[in-house]
Amino acid sequence: LCLGPVVTLTIAIMADQVVKKDPRILGTSLGAFNMVRWLGAAAGPMIAGLVMELEGARTSFLVLAALTGLATIIAFFLKETME
Repeated sequence: LCLGPVVTLTIAIMADQVVKKDPRILGTSLGAFNMVRWLGAAAGPMIAGLVMELEGARTSFLVLAALTGLATIIAFFLKETME
């Protein structure tokens, strides 16, 4: 329920930015974005389950926290491109 607007807005914003740069690659860009999004949605629980089975639930959450922290740091240093 809460994820619907986020997914819809993400695709709309991405499409808008791609069209500004090169409209010919819109289909390829959206296809690659959706492929990575759905591969992550499929692989994430499998990897987390494997880590949890091998190392326990605490380690699984710690790995997720570390990856979230890394993504936050990377996002913080990304250059703003809005004009």
